[in-house]
Amino acid sequence: MSFNLGIINLPNNPKLIKDLSLACARMEKKLSKINFFDLNITEYNKKYINQMIGTHDGLINTLRKYAFVLSWALDKKYGKENLTFLDYGAGHGLMSMLAKELGIKHVLLSDIFPPSMDDAKVLAKKLNLSIDHFIVGDIPDTLEYLKQNNINIDVISNYDTIEHIYKIEDFIKALPMFGSNINYFFGSGANGSNPFIDKKLRSIHKQIERIDKEVKEGHKASDSVKAYTTIRREIILEKHQDLDEKDLNQIVRLTRGKRKDDILRGVEEFKRSGNLPIEISESTDTCDPMNGNWAEHIMDPFELNKKFEKVGFKNTFVLAGFYGKPKKLINKIAGFFFNVYIKVMPPKLGLKLAPYYAIYGEIN
Repeated sequence: MSFNLGIINLPNNPKLIKDLSLACARMEKKLSKINFFDLNITEYNKKYINQMIGTHDGLINTLRKYAFVLSWALDKKYGKENLTFLDYGAGHGLMSMLAKELGIKHVLLSDIFPPSMDDAKVLAKKLNLSIDHFIVGDIPDTLEYLKQNNINIDVISNYDTIEHIYKIEDFIKALPMFGSNINYFFGSGANGSNPFIDKKLRSIHKQIERIDKEVKEGHKASDSVKAYTTIRREIILEKHQDLDEKDLNQIVRLTRGKRKDDILRGVEEFKRSGNLPIEISESTDTCDPMNGNWAEHIMDPFELNKKFEKVGFKNTFVLAGFYGKPKKLINKIAGFFFNVYIKVMPPKLGLKLAPYYAIYGEIN
């Protein structure tokens, strides 16, 4: 039984596409039988996964999106013996589990938050899939793990991760160290080229900066609850109660988008030299001051690829993502025509309507 991958741009790799279709069909069958609320995973992932694939349309849409990402990520390496695939920032890990279902020899998951990897282990076992390595940690931790285990990554990919990485430039510079001949393909829903998404994300930024979150069932334990401006103020006052109110307010404002260590470094520099921290150029982007997790960092995918090119990546390109199957008929009709438009138009134009973007590059 095959799986309808829908109206999406796919690479010209018939065997990969056929195998992905079959793998999606098997995963659809497996996932549709699971009650995620019965699993021993965090309340956050119970709620998150159920919202994502709790309905049949949601499951189909998610598998299509993952198939799109994996098809381009694996295109030039598919069929290679002992292919090694890393899902960096894997979260629950379902995309990489689809890669394992596809038959990728070595599949690794990494995430900075330990509960994510614990949940991924439970899900993999439930799906009867043997994931080779679960790595907990940030860039240095992952690189050290790869070194200690003599692992060379062929393909690194993720969806909805790059917009959360604190120092994206550091990640880009480190990427060639993940493997001597590595391809990347990253997808992100933080598509600022789409004006509707851009407006929505900026509203989220403003809200999370100023308003405390209401703690509900399924809250992610690693996410801060207080407004980010409040947290930055508390971080500064914990070490520097001697600042006057005017300077304190300025530094709180100017350190938007900075993690605790960089906030304190900025305060120390101000007290030493009188130079205030430099405010980020993006007007609303912000991150959790406690862990640096960006709240949907809006980045230009074409500029991102230029940064990858500066560290040696070649053959880079940007793709516009596609819509799934909305519930309402009018949305289904609109989604169909949007997908046709996205498919035939150049990426710069397609991104204006697309729900997400994706970027690719390779180095050898």
